[in-house]
Amino acid sequence: MALNAAKPFQLVEISRHGFDVPASVVTTSHRVARAFAAEQGRVVFKSVSGWRSIVTELTEADDDRLADVSVCPTMFQRCSSA
Repeated sequence: MALNAAKPFQLVEISRHGFDVPASVVTTSHRVARAFAAEQGRVVFKSVSGWRSIVTELTEADDDRLADVSVCPTMFQRCSSA
């Protein structure tokens, strides 16, 4: 259960066992988040805590509140079409 408290660690373990893991970044910098989104195209974001979080697609409407990541580490991941 302790591993469930760290999404970044989970990604490393998943990848280590051969599963595909989308490009990801955990940051408290709105600049890093914006650069990642610009590079990756379609991006989702979620908390990095062990608590269940709502995965949301990053849109231009989120730009004004993106600076809020400075007080809350947030994971951004490339979103691939299903």
